[in-house]
Amino acid sequence: MTLSRSRRQFLRGAGGFALALPFLESLSPRVAHAQEAITPRFVGMMTLHGGVWGTNMFPSDAMAPETRQLFPGHTARFGQLTPEVSGGQASLSPVLTASSSLLTPTLASKMSVLRGLDVMFYLGHHTGGALGNYGRNDGEFDPNMPPMEYVPTIDQVMAYSPNFYGAGSSMRVRSMHVGADFMGGMSWGYANPESGSGPVQSVPVAQSSLALFNQIFVPDDDQTPEQRTLVVDRVLESYRRLTSGAFGHAARLGAEDRRRIEDHMSRLHELEQRILAVASCGDVPTPGEDAGPVIGGYSLDIPAMRRYYQLYNDVIVAAFICGTSRIATMFSGEHWSADPAFGGEAWHQEVAHRAAEPDGARQAVMAEAQREFFESVFLDLANKLDVEEADGRTYLDNSLIFWTQESGATTHDPISMPIVAAGGAGDAFRTGLYIDYRDRDNTLLAHDYMPEYELLRPGLSYNQWLGNVLGAMGVGPEEYAREGFAGYGFDRVDQDSWEPGPPWSSEIVAAASDPLPILVGG
Repeated sequence: MTLSRSRRQFLRGAGGFALALPFLESLSPRVAHAQEAITPRFVGMMTLHGGVWGTNMFPSDAMAPETRQLFPGHTARFGQLTPEVSGGQASLSPVLTASSSLLTPTLASKMSVLRGLDVMFYLGHHTGGALGNYGRNDGEFDPNMPPMEYVPTIDQVMAYSPNFYGAGSSMRVRSMHVGADFMGGMSWGYANPESGSGPVQSVPVAQSSLALFNQIFVPDDDQTPEQRTLVVDRVLESYRRLTSGAFGHAARLGAEDRRRIEDHMSRLHELEQRILAVASCGDVPTPGEDAGPVIGGYSLDIPAMRRYYQLYNDVIVAAFICGTSRIATMFSGEHWSADPAFGGEAWHQEVAHRAAEPDGARQAVMAEAQREFFESVFLDLANKLDVEEADGRTYLDNSLIFWTQESGATTHDPISMPIVAAGGAGDAFRTGLYIDYRDRDNTLLAHDYMPEYELLRPGLSYNQWLGNVLGAMGVGPEEYAREGFAGYGFDRVDQDSWEPGPPWSSEIVAAASDPLPILVGG
C-alpha cells in the first residue's frame, strides 16, 4: 500500500507556524495498514453561561425526520446534518452558523449535534461539570443535600489510563489545557495521577502557546536517550533506600510525608518518561507569535480572542499530528461579544441571567456570542485537523472534538446540555447526525417563564455521554466505574430540585452505562 504524503498536513493543519515546513518523512502517516489500531485524540471545549434557547442552538425538527423508540413512550428523533447556504454563510441553526468556507457539507458530514443530554440535578454555576467533576460548582445545590465529592475529569482519566498512552509512546505532554483558570478551571485530576491517589485538584492551564510548543516538541539531539545519564534514576534509587529503611526505619515516615514523597516520585517518573520519549517532529520551526495568558472574561476585543485561541489550536494540531500529545481541553471564559453595552460585569447579570426573557433581546446577544466561538474556535480547529492521515482518513476522522456550555437552554439549569462534536474517534461514533434524545411528551420540566415553544423536556443522562466518550478513547468502565453510579460521574437525582418531581425514569438512569442509541452502532 502506498502511503499518502501531503504538504497539506501542515500547510492547512497548522498554518500559524508551519507555512514554511518542508515535507518531513517522520510526518508520513503512522497508520500504515487498515487493520492496525487507531490512536484516537480528544479535545473537550466549554464556554461559560449558555442559556441559549433550543430554537437558536439546535437544528430545526425538519432536520430530524427519523424516529427511534428508546423506552416505552420515549422516542428519539434524528437525521442528517445538512447546512443551508446563503450569501456566503452556511447554517445548521442560528448558533451553528459560519462562513461557508468553514462549515462545508464535507465538514458537516463529520459533525454530530446532540440534544437531550441532562445533568439530573440543579448544578448552577460550575466549571468542572462539562467533563464530569460536578463537585466543582458554586455551592448552589439544595442545602439539604450533602456536597458532592470531587472526581477527576474524563480528560485526566484517559490521560493516565494504561489503555490510552501505550508503552513506547512519543507522548511528551499527557494533556494540554488552554483558556481560563478561574474557580479551578475545567480539568481536574488526582495529586498523584499515576497511582490515582491524593486529593483531586485543578490542572494548570498553559500561559503561553510558545511555551506549550516547546514542551511538546523535541529539538534534534545528537545524544540518544540511552546515552543520557538521568539524575531521575539516582533520585529513584535514593527513594527506594529511604522507604526500605536504609536511612533508618521506614516506619518512622509519617503517612502524610509518605504521600508527599510518593507524589513527588510520581512526578519524577513522569519527567523521566518525557525525557525518554522520542518525538517525531524535531524539525518543526518555532512559532513566530506567542499567545500569552488568557485574554480575560470581559474583553470586547473579538479579533484578539480569535487569534489567541487559534494560536493554541495550531499547537494542538501539530501535537496531534506528531503524536507528542493526544488530549486537550479548552475553557473559554470570555463572553465573545463586542457590544459595549454589555462590557464588564454587566454581561453576567444583563445577558446571562436575562437570556430567558421572552422578548428575546438578551437571548439574541447570547446566541451571537456562542456563534462567534463556534466559528472562530471550534470550526477553526476542526478544519485544521481535517487533513489526511492515512488510507483516506483524516486526523479529524480519528479524533473527537466536542463543545458544550455551562448550561442548557436556561442559565444554571443543566438540561439539554448542548453537544456539538466533530470527528468520530475512528469508528467509535457515527457522524453527520443531529440526534434529539428528548422525551417530548414529558412536561415535568416545564418553566412558566419561558416562551411556550421553549418548554424543557427531559432526555438521557449526560453521564452516558461522558462514559461513551471514554469508551471511544479505549477506556472502559473497569477503570472508572463507581459502585451505584452509571456512566461517568454522579447520577444523583434530587427530589427537591425539580417540581413536581424528577422526570427521569429508573430505566434512563440505569441506561447511562450503555452505548448511546443511534450515535453508537447505528
